[in-house]
Amino acid sequence: MALHKVFEPLTVGPIVLPNRIVRTAHGKGEPTARLSEELIAYHAARARGGCGLSILGAASVHPSSKLFMDAVFHPTMVEDYRKLGSRTKPHGMKVFAQLWHGGNLYNSFDGGPGWAVSDRTGLLGLTPIRMTDAMIWELVEAYAKCAMVAR
Repeated sequence: MALHKVFEPLTVGPIVLPNRIVRTAHGKGEPTARLSEELIAYHAARARGGCGLSILGAASVHPSSKLFMDAVFHPTMVEDYRKLGSRTKPHGMKVFAQLWHGGNLYNSFDGGPGWAVSDRTGLLGLTPIRMTDAMIWELVEAYAKCAMVAR
């Protein structure tokens, strides 16, 4: 069975991947608001090994929802993403970010209730704060800002 297609470039929107080898998103469950040196080295190793695309684990866009992942809204993330890019780009690997908000599934970064579209208890038994129109617009703006940070 020929696998030649695996090593051919692939265009995804405006992005050209050098090959079709993809490392799908997964995380280590470490609570952090930053991309750790260990995580950056992990992705750099995949880039050196020939991976064409690495998808980062979901990253929170707003302090009102936290899982054990990076926080794109954290003031150091531009620096962290640049450092990641400087270690992966020379090998041709592209990196995609997942912008995320957990709604009624998770608490906020300060440990309080998260924000959600209703005050209905989520799967983990947490009762969120029902968002107002102003909170919804704040979250929309957070997604837009974090998209720029990730880019």
